[in-house]
Amino acid sequence: MSGIIFDSTSGEIARIITCDISSNAMQVQPGEDIIATEQTTGIDDSSHYVDVSGAEFVAVEKTLLDITHVISGLSVSFSTLPSGTEVKVGFLSGFSDGSDFEVVFDVPGSHVIKLYGPLAYTNTSVEVNVDST
Repeated sequence: MSGIIFDSTSGEIARIITCDISSNAMQVQPGEDIIATEQTTGIDDSSHYVDVSGAEFVAVEKTLLDITHVISGLSVSFSTLPSGTEVKVGFLSGFSDGSDFEVVFDVPGSHVIKLYGPLAYTNTSVEVNVDST
């Protein structure tokens, strides 16, 4: 028997375990809960979370972030990022509030923008090429 151990408040998956059914409960720490399941293949914390909003907890596949963007000169604008998305460029970061989010570069060229969505979304990165024209 396998189990999906998750944060009982957020639904973030902490770990996947495979052990005797009687040992499952011993694997759960304070603040966590478990879903006993026969099948965990393809389920992990990068692609799934546990929906804790209903009466029954269910592992759900994360939604892909909509990374639609517009490049204008040295700026890159995102208009579809959900509120709470962390946007990182190098060592700098900011959070989307659900409205348009703009990243402005000082130097033309190729840059990587990393996007860390809220729990229900997959994390991704976007490579952009900006120029000063």
